Amino acid sequence: MKVLAIIQCWDNQDQVRGFTVGWMEKLAEKVDQLIILTLEQRQPSTRPNIIIYSLGKENYQGLWRRIYYLYQWHRQVRKIIKDYSPQIIFTHMTPIYSVLAYPYAASKRIPIITWFLHPRTHFIVKLAHWLSAKVVSATPDSYPYKKDKLAALGHGIDTDLFRPGGQSDNPPMILSVGRISRVKSYETLLRAAQGLQVTIIGNPITDDDREYFSEIKKYQAEFLPALPRKELVGWYHKCFLHVNPTSPGSGDKVNLEAMACGRPALMATSAFADTLSGFEDKLIFRYQDEKDLADKVSYWLSLSAAEREKIGNVLRDRVVKNHSLDNLMSGLVNLFYENTLSG
Repeated sequence: MKVLAIIQCWDNQDQVRGFTVGWMEKLAEKVDQLIILTLEQRQPSTRPNIIIYSLGKENYQGLWRRIYYLYQWHRQVRKIIKDYSPQIIFTHMTPIYSVLAYPYAASKRIPIITWFLHPRTHFIVKLAHWLSAKVVSATPDSYPYKKDKLAALGHGIDTDLFRPGGQSDNPPMILSVGRISRVKSYETLLRAAQGLQVTIIGNPITDDDREYFSEIKKYQAEFLPALPRKELVGWYHKCFLHVNPTSPGSGDKVNLEAMACGRPALMATSAFADTLSGFEDKLIFRYQDEKDLADKVSYWLSLSAAEREKIGNVLRDRVVKNHSLDNLMSGLVNLFYENTLSG
């Protein structure tokens, strides 16, 4: 099986998309050849059957860069299809890539598989849906359009990397990982956890993010810059509880990463119902309700370390079963073969 995967960046240090490198390396274990087309590349490939074509964002800047990227994108897609004859085109989180690739794919009868996960839809998502042989998302609720072509395969957590290990800090520390942004509502956590040690790991990206960061720095907490995913594991081990105060509808992977490390994860969303079943009243709090959050933090503090570990092990087992990277990639490759054969 030869696959063309079109992604946004190849950079395992990127705080938002760094996981994509691990995804592609795991996918490469299950196919004969994986050709990557990416907007930018910050590291070389670690596997001999991965070939990377970068549009050069890491080197090229200027007023005309978007025109340059578009020209290069079409040029590279044509070249890859001509030189490698991929059997499947897989696009990740950028449905416009599926739309742009469709004329080339259709001329060679190459099926397109589109991954998309977001609470909102728009015209490009709908068009990509119609042009794709299948669409893929983590759960039925994480895909915002019709379900007729949908395959729900889990969130793809690297449960070999994110695994239990080590004791939590004493005094107990609450961890929150994610971009510094208003939608995260960190002030809810910081008010609810007054008097407790709180560590927030993430960067502001936009001007509004930076303004928001200056507003929340008045609270007592430790703020650390975004870290590579491998370095996050130790921080999950240090905390006794992970809290993600982001708005409902969010499917932040950090919740699953924390649970894969055996740590309870408090959140303001029901997006992970399959994993939280039986613990919803202890792990889901009302969005921006600091009293409700404080009550739930107090509950987890009242448990012994052994009791928290027991529950943490249950949560990890569910993440492995429903959202592991290996299961996702196995399901994705099966989908590739099904659509290749049916085409």
